[in-house]
Amino acid sequence: MKTIIITGISSGFGNHITTKLLNDGYRVIGTIRNISDKNNLEFIDHQNFKLALLDLSSKESVENFVSSTSNEEVYSLINNAGYAIAGSLEEVEFNDIQTGFTVNVLHPILLTQLLLPKIRDQKGVIVNISSLLGIKSQAGLGVYSSFKFAIEGLSESLKLEMEKFDVKVALIEPGPFQTNFVNRISETPDSVLEDYKNNSATKLKELYLENNHNRESNLDLIYEAVVAALDKSQNDFRIMVGKYSDTMRSKKIDDLKSAKIIN
Repeated sequence: MKTIIITGISSGFGNHITTKLLNDGYRVIGTIRNISDKNNLEFIDHQNFKLALLDLSSKESVENFVSSTSNEEVYSLINNAGYAIAGSLEEVEFNDIQTGFTVNVLHPILLTQLLLPKIRDQKGVIVNISSLLGIKSQAGLGVYSSFKFAIEGLSESLKLEMEKFDVKVALIEPGPFQTNFVNRISETPDSVLEDYKNNSATKLKELYLENNHNRESNLDLIYEAVVAALDKSQNDFRIMVGKYSDTMRSKKIDDLKSAKIIN
């Protein structure tokens, strides 16, 4: 039975993925930040599930978590936990950006780094949950996109580094889904600059909620992407999910085609 670690399982993608993995016969070590979050876990008593605390804002918490897995044969790590920051760059507090990078980039990198020896031993799989916003950004979400762009760049390099060890690295890039993601967006201060009012976090949240019916509702699409990522017989590295995937890919290709080249 293969053991998979997945971060951020209290709700949304992480919760759904964990349920499906357990149903498919995997052993899952799932992490939550606060012990009270365990009340959201319907699978808490599943015989193949192990709950762990992990606060990605704390280096010590990451190190303690990895130490707690010392006797585990870890086949796969799914880096799922994180949160978004919205608002135009001029408005967003720098301290919030620093904290966001720690939680969304630096400590997931540290977690991956510390677990790599185990995953290499198992010839396993590393799965990073990114976003279509890691392919093409939009106004008011540049800080969040910068988190995902960083993870994308790291994943591209890690894929090449892991090939000789027969370790697969995969990126999953979801579009907007009907989860509680919007309610967990970290907002800019109340004093929104007039020049950026249409890109403020509050305005973006309003737009997301107004258009909730247009977002994907079928979370099984995310698990389908996880299954593809875990399948080492398939060479899937970048897996886009949702009906906006073609549009975002086309916009990125158009950007690259229009690039000025000087040689």
